[in-house]
Amino acid sequence: MGQPPRNRQGSDPLPQQPPVVDFLKSLSVCCFLLLLVLVVFQRTSQHDFIICDDDVYIYRNPHAAGGLTWENVKWSFTGVYAGNWHPLTWLSHMLDCEIYRSQSYPNGQYPGGHHLTSLLLHAISSVVLFLAMRRMTGAFWCSALVAAMFALHPLQVESVAWAAQRKSVLCGLFWMLTLLAYGGYVLRPNIWRYLAVVAVFGLGLTAKSMLVTLPCVLLLLDFWPLRRWRPSWICPATTEQTPPRFASQSFRWLVVEKLPLMALSVGVCVIIAIIQHDMGAMTMVDMHNMTLAARIANAAISAVAYLWSTIWPVNLTFFYPHPVVLQDYSATRFMLQGIAAGGLLLAISALALWNLRRRPYLAVGWFWYLGTLVPVIGLVQVGAQGRADRYVYLPLIGVSIMLVWGAAELAAKSSRRRVATGVAAGLVLASWTVVTVNQVSYWKDSETLFTQAIRATDNNFFAYNHLGLVYATAGDSAKAEEEYLKAVDIAPSYDAANANLGACYANSKPPDLDNAIRYFQAAVDVNPHNAGHRCNLGAMYRQQGKYDEAEATFRGALEVDPNDLHSLDLLAGLLYVEGRSSEALVEWKKILDMWPDHVIILNTVARILATHPDASLRDGEEAVKLAERAVELTKGQAPEYLDTLAAAYAETGQFPLAIETADKAAKLALRYNSPNLAKLIRAQILFFEDGKPWREQPPALKKPSPSPQDRR
Repeated sequence: MGQPPRNRQGSDPLPQQPPVVDFLKSLSVCCFLLLLVLVVFQRTSQHDFIICDDDVYIYRNPHAAGGLTWENVKWSFTGVYAGNWHPLTWLSHMLDCEIYRSQSYPNGQYPGGHHLTSLLLHAISSVVLFLAMRRMTGAFWCSALVAAMFALHPLQVESVAWAAQRKSVLCGLFWMLTLLAYGGYVLRPNIWRYLAVVAVFGLGLTAKSMLVTLPCVLLLLDFWPLRRWRPSWICPATTEQTPPRFASQSFRWLVVEKLPLMALSVGVCVIIAIIQHDMGAMTMVDMHNMTLAARIANAAISAVAYLWSTIWPVNLTFFYPHPVVLQDYSATRFMLQGIAAGGLLLAISALALWNLRRRPYLAVGWFWYLGTLVPVIGLVQVGAQGRADRYVYLPLIGVSIMLVWGAAELAAKSSRRRVATGVAAGLVLASWTVVTVNQVSYWKDSETLFTQAIRATDNNFFAYNHLGLVYATAGDSAKAEEEYLKAVDIAPSYDAANANLGACYANSKPPDLDNAIRYFQAAVDVNPHNAGHRCNLGAMYRQQGKYDEAEATFRGALEVDPNDLHSLDLLAGLLYVEGRSSEALVEWKKILDMWPDHVIILNTVARILATHPDASLRDGEEAVKLAERAVELTKGQAPEYLDTLAAAYAETGQFPLAIETADKAAKLALRYNSPNLAKLIRAQILFFEDGKPWREQPPALKKPSPSPQDRR
């Protein structure tokens, strides 16, 4: 791209300190920020995972939990998971899973390590923000205070303490790095520095799409503090009252300069919109009340709520229910609240513009705040939340700029005001730090977090639902059912609560299949794009003996998500017991194409290829290959997989090897206190000794007894 005029060197009349003193001051602030963040957030390194998104993103995600393999790296760029596309975030989780793998913990991962990584990313982001703001503004202590507010504010706890929110802290780091690179570019423009800005920004977009607003923020910074654009009809005054430190440019040039960045932003927006629509993230709840007017009203209310939480951070929690989802939703009351909030936002905007000449930092900070909220403010509704603290992770910087530079202007009027302002700033930061430490404690474990959410908010159906999950995981089905019923009662259109209640009835003793089908069907009706809900419904149909309905439901799940492993497995299992083994093998092999090291499927397919009575389905060599891989993955410690390998050897005529392997399997079964399996393996050895391979019939479907309705 064309070269703009170079900056005028030596035109900056700001007082210059000796380089060594300046370096030591900056280093001291950086070290202080790092230490402060580590001290305030260090308890997160002792916390557990949360059974909300942490399971989906980390320990139950086969790709993340599998670590940094070539296949997983390739998937991170090409795969779609959990309604998102953020390759850099997946790579970060994979690296953590590689480093913090530990069989001492239930999920095979040391959770404190994952939290520590997020903590370090947040600490580094705070330091880079200080360096970037100082480079662009030249204001040392104002930049330090903005960085401290970003580092310590209680609203930041959710992004740092929630392992699944790695995308927030990771994209925050690249946001700050882009600001730092951009400051270097405008100070000494050349193509290489510009390409560095584009590269860092592009990497940030692969961490989280929220960076799409950054090109517009850079335009704001061009106006103030960089003052690269100084229209004659504004000529903004500055608190320093100094000439510009950076070369002046036309507004047209500044827009052209941002076009490559904007193109990247638009591309990512399109990708994310398509993914979230296809994955059903926009239909997690019944959207019949989610009109455009309701979304605009909620956006205005949320923007004001974030401002209030910035100043008075109390009753913060991980989930704030969207009002339209609630049973007692009043459209009139909600719209009036939205109009009042919108009026307040317009008034603040007008005040910022009115002060554009004398206090440009107000407009820049305010429109930084509003602009960066746009992707997450709910104009396009994703999920069942009304707002979320994590959404203000980056917008908070804009509000901090307004507050800090406003306080600096006030303090500049007299030495007494400087002292009072400094003391006030210290007290505010200290109080926020206390609140932040307390807020961090709520993220200790799932039960603590969800219980606090119920206390902090009204009608928190999401928290009730997840508290039910905690009890269900602990085996307390009665308490789980109680919490699920509360969630469904508050928000009947919330699909996850319906699905979990259905699972509760399905797992009761004896199973209540009618109620299970009722709630699973409700979940499908609310969110037809969720393959898991369809799988659950199909499983209930199968238990009731409605095999045609079960197959149709499983195939419906695969229409929603052709790559859903659970749907493929359930469909294959149904086809197999129906005697349609060749069709079942096709579905199971699809799973192996996507997950070649799925040991259960490896063993299942190898068993069929080695023992099926239909010769056209048998393939001894392929069976040996698959069974050997399953045994390798389980380090020869699974007797069932050794048994399958023995059958595969027999199918290929390697009977001595089959006998040896089967004997190992039988001894291992006895060691694991499985005498029935050992007895079956010994029976197979007799066949192998006679030079005969082993054959198995597929299990037959059991016809259930007729229900009372059928008898009538």
